[in-house]
Amino acid sequence: GGYGELCEWFASVSFMLGVLNLIPAEGFDGGRMLSVAVSSLFGPRASARLLSLTGFVSIVVLWMLSVWLLVRYGISLSLFVFTLSLFYRLFVEKA
Repeated sequence: GGYGELCEWFASVSFMLGVLNLIPAEGFDGGRMLSVAVSSLFGPRASARLLSLTGFVSIVVLWMLSVWLLVRYGISLSLFVFTLSLFYRLFVEKA
């Protein structure tokens, strides 16, 4: 009944947040893992450059997915707003 559906919903939201946290962008666990791995091999400067590039590409891909979902199915406005705020925070505020 209702309790099982609620547990399933919480599990799916938790899983999605975990996947989202693996984005290779600054401030996310995926970005930290990428930064540590690349820094140990190529140094901190290369790590910062690669992290900036992968963060940008990841957010643009996520934004394109949100636009496609919004246009195709009329859903995912929250993902669209989330990606716009991420883009602003990571790339516009730092400029």
